[in-house]
Amino acid sequence: MIEIISAENRIIKHIRKLSGHLWRAKSGETVLEGERIVNDSVAYGAKLEAVLVREDYTGRIPACDRIYKVKTGIFDAVAETKTPQGIMAVCKATYESVEALARGNLIILCDRIQDPGNLGTIFRTAHAVGADGVVLIKGCTDPFAPKTVRSSMGSVFALPIALADDFPTLPGYTTFCGMLSEKAVPLYGASFPKATMLVLGNEAGGVSRSIYEKADKHILIPMPGGAESLNVAAAGAVMMYEYYRQVHYV
Repeated sequence: MIEIISAENRIIKHIRKLSGHLWRAKSGETVLEGERIVNDSVAYGAKLEAVLVREDYTGRIPACDRIYKVKTGIFDAVAETKTPQGIMAVCKATYESVEALARGNLIILCDRIQDPGNLGTIFRTAHAVGADGVVLIKGCTDPFAPKTVRSSMGSVFALPIALADDFPTLPGYTTFCGMLSEKAVPLYGASFPKATMLVLGNEAGGVSRSIYEKADKHILIPMPGGAESLNVAAAGAVMMYEYYRQVHYV
C-alpha cells in the first residue's frame, strides 16, 4: 500500500480534476466514493484503476493493483461527500456503440435528461428490470458524474451505455415514446414486443419533436388523480416494469 502525505500528489490532483466533465471525458475515467458505491460498482463490472483509503479506514477494500493510504486531511479535502466514508476509487468510464446494445431485448433511450438524480435512478431501474443497455441522446447529463453514479448505486456500470447525436435506428426494434399527446394510447393498452426501445424525455420539455415523430408508438401513463405529470424517473420505472410484466409474465 502506497502512502500519500502531500496534496500535490499526482493521483490527488487527478481526482480533483475528475470532478469536471471535460477531464472525465478526456481521461475516460471517473471517481467512485463510499464503501458501498465502490464495492457494488466493482461487483457490477467497474474496472478499477486505483483505490484510495483514508489512514483510519478499516472497511472492505476491493482488489486493485494500486492502493493508496491517504492522510485524513488530504482525503477529506478531495472527497465530494460531506461525511466521507474513507474510501474512493478511480475507475474506467467506457461507452459502447449503439449497435452493440441491440440484442433483441429492452433498450432505454434518454432524450436530454438533465438531472443526475433522475438519470442515475433510470440506470438503477433499467438494471433491475434486465434492460440490455441505455442510449443517451446528445444533451443528457454525464452518466459518469459522481452524483449520477451515486444515484444509480453503481448500476451505471452494470449496463452498456451508448452515446448518440440523434435518434438511432435499430432494425427489428419497436420504439415506444412516453409522452402526453393526441397520438398516445394508455400504457396498459399497449403491446410490447421483446425488442423494444423505450424513449424517456427531458424533464421540462419531454421528448423532442424529431424523436416523437420518428417513434413507432406513443404511450401515456394514466393519472386518474389529476396530477399534470410524473417525474421522468418514476415514469420510466412504471413503463419498464409494464414491459417486463408483458414480456415475461403474459
